[in-house]
Amino acid sequence: SRAWLKLFNTQHRFPSDKTLILAFTSLEQDASEVWSMLIGPAIVMTETALGKTPIEPLTAVPADRN
Repeated sequence: SRAWLKLFNTQHRFPSDKTLILAFTSLEQDASEVWSMLIGPAIVMTETALGKTPIEPLTAVPADRN
């Protein structure tokens, strides 16, 4: 992605390795947030496709567990 390329091209400007590692970590967290939002619906759709009844419904609001 563009952010990774920019980081690669400017890595020599970081004052310390710690600052550079924090930049890497930040990019990784940004990327993983997208996947964490998609994994739940993907599991439900896979279970449905396999003929299983999903434990969690595919809704925007979490199911009440009380």
